[in-house]
Amino acid sequence: MRTIVIFIALMFCNAIINAQVPRTFKYQTLAHDQTGNIYSNKDLTFKISILKGIVSGKLVYSEIHKATTNASGLVELNIGNGNFILTDFTSIDWLDDTYFIKVEMDTTGNGTFINMSTSQLLSVPYALASKISEQVADNSVTTSKIANMQ
Repeated sequence: MRTIVIFIALMFCNAIINAQVPRTFKYQTLAHDQTGNIYSNKDLTFKISILKGIVSGKLVYSEIHKATTNASGLVELNIGNGNFILTDFTSIDWLDDTYFIKVEMDTTGNGTFINMSTSQLLSVPYALASKISEQVADNSVTTSKIANMQ
């Protein structure tokens, strides 16, 4: 009987752990050279940095991804799952300020990164839905306000 109770408890804990929101987000980019020629089916290295406040703001997180582009030059990265260089992705206080993502690419594998872009991170639909749920839980929003938020 004791073994069954322990087994059920472990299964319950596993379900809770697996139900957590992932601490990553998807990022896609088209890899090409300065003249616009795409890097098709090419192994590349990407350096992702999260900057705080402004485009040239304080570096709060950085990671490296090794990825292979598809035939169209497209690559998909899971930001937060790379090999981190600076701090831990989960330590970023997303409510503290606005944040920007800086993407750099190394095409030769020698550690020389070319700046691709820096852009502000904005809300995604899941985050907006979460905010509505939070307000409903606090009873600070009425049904008509929920309809207007959607």
